[in-house]
Amino acid sequence: MVQSTVTSSSSTLDLVTTAATAPPTTAACTGPPPTATPPIPCQTNVIFLIDGSDGVTDDQFKNQTNFIASIFQTKWTYNEIGIAIGEYSDPSDFYSFASFGDIKKWEDVQATLKNDVEHIGGSANLKAALQKTEDPTTFTGGIGCVQKAVVLFTSTSVQTDILGAVQYAHQIRRNGPLIIVAMGPNASVDELNYLTSKDDIYEWPDYNNVPADLASNIIQAMCSSSSTATPVLPTVTLPAMTSPAPTTMPSSSAPVTSASLSSTFAPTTAACTGPPPTTTPPMPCQTNVIFLIDGSDGITGDQFKKQTSFIESIFHTDWTYNEISIAIGEYFDPSTIFPVASFGDIKKWEDVQDVLKNNAEHFGGVANLTAALQETEDPKTFTGGMGCVQKAVVLFTSTSADADVATAQQYADGIKKNGPLIIVAMGPNASVSKLSSLASPTPVIQWLDYNNVPADLATNITRAMSITTDTSSVSGCDIFWIGANDIQQTNVFAWIDGSSFLYTHWELGQPDLSSDKLCVASLARSTGLWSTDDCGYELCFICESYTYSTTSKSSTTDQMHSQTNTWSTTVTTSLAASTGSNPYPCLRDIVLLMDTSNGLGTAANFQAEVNFIGSTLVANWLVGPTHVEVVPVLYDINSFDQFGAFNFLSTAELLQMLAAIAALPEFLNDPPSIAYGLNNARDIRGQRSGVAQVLILFTSTSNQNDVNQAIPAASQLKSKGTMIIVVGIGPNANPSILSPLASNPSFVLVAPDFISLASNIALANQINSAIGICGGAAQSTASGAPSTSTPFPTSLTTSSFPTTTSSSVPLPCTANFALLIDTSNGMTADQFAKQLQFIANTLFQVNWAYSQWAIAQYDSDFLLDSPFGSLSTLVEAQGTVQQAIFQSGQIASISNALTHSIRDFASAGANPSYSQKTIFFTSTSAPDDVMAATQPAEHVQALGNLIVIGMGPNVNMNLLTRLASPNSAFAWPNYNNPGNLATQIMNAFLCT
Repeated sequence: MVQSTVTSSSSTLDLVTTAATAPPTTAACTGPPPTATPPIPCQTNVIFLIDGSDGVTDDQFKNQTNFIASIFQTKWTYNEIGIAIGEYSDPSDFYSFASFGDIKKWEDVQATLKNDVEHIGGSANLKAALQKTEDPTTFTGGIGCVQKAVVLFTSTSVQTDILGAVQYAHQIRRNGPLIIVAMGPNASVDELNYLTSKDDIYEWPDYNNVPADLASNIIQAMCSSSSTATPVLPTVTLPAMTSPAPTTMPSSSAPVTSASLSSTFAPTTAACTGPPPTTTPPMPCQTNVIFLIDGSDGITGDQFKKQTSFIESIFHTDWTYNEISIAIGEYFDPSTIFPVASFGDIKKWEDVQDVLKNNAEHFGGVANLTAALQETEDPKTFTGGMGCVQKAVVLFTSTSADADVATAQQYADGIKKNGPLIIVAMGPNASVSKLSSLASPTPVIQWLDYNNVPADLATNITRAMSITTDTSSVSGCDIFWIGANDIQQTNVFAWIDGSSFLYTHWELGQPDLSSDKLCVASLARSTGLWSTDDCGYELCFICESYTYSTTSKSSTTDQMHSQTNTWSTTVTTSLAASTGSNPYPCLRDIVLLMDTSNGLGTAANFQAEVNFIGSTLVANWLVGPTHVEVVPVLYDINSFDQFGAFNFLSTAELLQMLAAIAALPEFLNDPPSIAYGLNNARDIRGQRSGVAQVLILFTSTSNQNDVNQAIPAASQLKSKGTMIIVVGIGPNANPSILSPLASNPSFVLVAPDFISLASNIALANQINSAIGICGGAAQSTASGAPSTSTPFPTSLTTSSFPTTTSSSVPLPCTANFALLIDTSNGMTADQFAKQLQFIANTLFQVNWAYSQWAIAQYDSDFLLDSPFGSLSTLVEAQGTVQQAIFQSGQIASISNALTHSIRDFASAGANPSYSQKTIFFTSTSAPDDVMAATQPAEHVQALGNLIVIGMGPNVNMNLLTRLASPNSAFAWPNYNNPGNLATQIMNAFLCT
């Protein structure tokens, strides 16, 4: 017997090294390898997974292996089928008895199953088994350019195990079918259905009586072509093949049986320059929309009729049905979605009325949101539709089962990449709070009483259908007109109704003030940055946009799921993106190691832990591939459940995952183990090269023996560069005992009170400080659109910062530092010299990276004489400053200087991936000059942050504060006494 994984007491280390999103081992294929004879039973790769756990007795295990041996036949063409065999038991044991290539004839497989396989015992763990099977390095080789089937025999179906296994099951099904044989009385088909289609699950209830068609069913299933299978070229890691071309939809009169679908489909629309042309205003909007009707047992026949009658009422005769493409489906059990109408079937108001009256009927069955959204996300289910516009989905549901919602999340996220997902929660059993993580961008809409339709329900649905979402790949459109212009050519842009901007998000070098570029567009699907363009261009446009705001609610009960996690859908517009006032962590890969043990005491305390992380800690982080990436992990003494692999696309996506985690059942069952959590954390994969690594350990306990056992793993993590921050939550976490685990004694933080934990802003600030805080604006410049989270409290009126940072501390963050020296006659020659002395001898520090600095001087003109990269040492920087020449005959022009600052620094060797931190000294504040400088100042702020220093007794700081970023306008009234000005400026850099 050959064991593929060397195990120990914490041997799941080897299992968690495989990321949940291991890329399919795919190469470009034109077809399967040639065959001289018809392959029997088919040309494929297949992996058999044997259950060797305590779920079966020795005799039952023998019956299992004897049956598997009977599947194979002497007439098979073994050179045309790649066979591998593995056995799994507990999370640490996985045995590979035969890899691809070992079995060349019938006798080989018989010998392997009779001589090598034995009953190991242990607690069955489907998650570990599928995780290991999904790893392409476990079973190497095989036939190229054909699919890979997996046949899993199991005697168990523990819900928490299945929830953890879902992500690996879906990855396996990208390469071929996942066939499950449910053995004995404890393997539930309904539970196992979360892993694969019910059509691919076969029951074997009595080990002593093998179903007559079991072998033939398995052979047929492993030889059937999976609808999403990507033919594989084993042992080669290459980009995944594109999905096969969409197939023709079946007739709308027949149900479509669910096949195993990929959890992420590529956008189905080609790149577009704009939506299809329209000669009339589209009513209600130019879009594609899919209505999903609940036909399950969650509603009665009469309630079903009220549902369809209401859906009929949404549509109006004045809609332009040539401008909106409508599809309707009905779902009612895990295996079936019934296409009531495909795109193109509905061409007028009468069509939709006829379809809903004649084609929709109440089928009954157990509602399954996962299957419904899985099918809907598949572009082959509803084909057609208009190109170059988004696709909205309106889901009506009478249920919100925790496990179903959690497994549906990945498909909901896929749907939202193409448009809004609108959810109508019907009746008393559909929980708005549980469904909230699935919906976006609007909150879940409630319809509580089937006999009383809310007066605004139809209007809210229509409005939500029309919202242009902030996803990254909606139907190929990226550039949108946002309704702003300078048609009057005043060099001041405003909204179409004439109102001025309260928020700007200009791209570097914008706005372009050319006379032929008078309208403002936004890269709304990617960066969100604004630019000016020719108003005659045909671009995508926004139908309607609504801002919804909800607030978090606290829970005083001990019911875990009574908490309303509204932080996952909060959309509160703020000025964060342009002001730079929010404390976002810098570029980091962060592991959130969350305690889910019985050390927490109550479910409410676990809820407080998750709510603190979701609503207070990470809500202000900027999450994405070019910013912070996160892996949430749940741990106790028996489990280490990892969600994602540093691959969240946005903060909203992370918050949705945290909400889904909070909705999972079966917490607080097992004792705590910090050692188990840190041991497994060593093998988390997916980190980005060159990015600082941070692990935040949340623990409700501090048992000395547990900590002692955890110290070696913590030391190993720290020796490899991971910063460990320990957060003790609740009264039983002793910081002095936990201290050896942290990277620094100051990185041990505590929150002894669970009641106030969820809103503990002070704790969040401490964690962010330990991580390392960079300016919000620097991050937001690339984020697109206003902040979608509530900023930390900050004053917009104060003109000073706390003087908590020593002026000798180096700047830990990277940025383009742009310095502007005033050389005008707003001061005397002596005062001018004092300005230079302060900058060179007090502000500048010996250990700064001066290659990141550019220095300019201005009066009525602007001269950038030291571009980025021209300076390397403090001495060179001091010399450049001291060489500035006083221009006694020149007045200052703040507006001209700031206008040059928008573009000139960017073209002077600035690193385009850094933000610009502008330090602007001025001895004047003429009202007309400040007024003219207001808009250029906004653009400079959008590049990073703008720090304004008003020198001398004659400047008006009330006026100059209007130009600066919040908390970044400082008065220096006495040239002979700068006080703590250097410290204030460095604090305003937002680098500490």
